[in-house]
Amino acid sequence: MSSRLPADAVVVEKEATQSTNDDLRALAEQGAAPLSCVWAHQQLQGRGRHGRVWNSPPGNVYVSILFRPQRHWPAVPQLVYVVALAVHEALAAQIDPSQKLEIKWPNDILLNSGKLTGMLLEASGPAERGSALPAYVIAGIGINLRHAPEANQALYPPTSLLAQGQIPPDPALLVQGLRQAVAVNLQTWLASGFEPLRQRFLQRAHRLGQRVRLGTSADKQDYQDGIFEGIDEQGQLLLRLDDARLLRLYSGDVLMSA
Repeated sequence: MSSRLPADAVVVEKEATQSTNDDLRALAEQGAAPLSCVWAHQQLQGRGRHGRVWNSPPGNVYVSILFRPQRHWPAVPQLVYVVALAVHEALAAQIDPSQKLEIKWPNDILLNSGKLTGMLLEASGPAERGSALPAYVIAGIGINLRHAPEANQALYPPTSLLAQGQIPPDPALLVQGLRQAVAVNLQTWLASGFEPLRQRFLQRAHRLGQRVRLGTSADKQDYQDGIFEGIDEQGQLLLRLDDARLLRLYSGDVLMSA
């Protein structure tokens, strides 16, 4: 697959919609090409991980991007890193390089320790009977350009580019840069495997080598404390526990320092 955007990939812009993920799912069922996207200036029923509501006021960017996994692909769950790195790179190109832009495992982008983006990957059913491969995966991304929801005692308070003293970019240019970054990262992953992405993720990882508390349940009531030692060759988080055991996790949420 070329790192160029496919010529038949559609881009649908909306002033407002219920959910860009739902809109793109309808297009995917109709046969939309890989890296097609829907982006909106406002969502009325945005959602985040674990069914959380994603506050989606006008003035920000809400975009969903379509992937169609193939049998020769590496492990599909690693797409989360393809997308997270692309979002980081697209934003890094738009802000003052002195600003602290990090990725909080697995895929939140932090700007000066405030949550700037949220991400939700949703997979369809299997591509064919007896296959574990989904017919498609949709990556939904919310980027706070001008507005951020109320903190409500959040461990990583939401922020926006404007709140951090950055000039918000033209949304169309940001979406274009994001799609191009996704295409480039996808090509790297398909051609060279996960290792190049893993190394770049570690260079941008929040609290790497430091003590963290890792939430392991949707309600954040179950957690593990330890040293964040990185991610392994499959994309699992490595957490060194106090008894020296190494815990490997595919899912969870870095909550805070422990």
